Amino acid sequence: STPTPAVSGKKPAASSSPVTARTTPMTGPALSVTIVNLPPAVVNNTNFPLALHTSLAQSSVVFHVTYPLAGNTFTSPPVPTDDQGLATLVWPVRTSGVSRHRAAVASIVATATDKTGQQTASVSAQIDVIKGT
Repeated sequence: STPTPAVSGKKPAASSSPVTARTTPMTGPALSVTIVNLPPAVVNNTNFPLALHTSLAQSSVVFHVTYPLAGNTFTSPPVPTDDQGLATLVWPVRTSGVSRHRAAVASIVATATDKTGQQTASVSAQIDVIKGT
């Protein structure tokens, strides 16, 4: 069966704290994925380098962004982590409805898959998308 990611009914506070979830595998070490550099806000129409860390090296990571009010989404291509379990993926921050006086909200979750097919997801976090200067 496929492990189910940990899900919280609460909106995480916007901070630069890592967001991590962990699964319980059938055998071997547990796979976890963390969004390392989650900011409280990102600037619309920019590219943001999103750093991810997995507990197992050479895992494949992706992230999925949903902009609930605008109704659009983005899913990154899969990228392998290095020998330390690190990968940096580019998030092209693009959504409508952002103005000087109104931010949009993006929901983001990272997913990791190890060499055995074990999969896990981070806790979903919400980030404000703001207009640049």
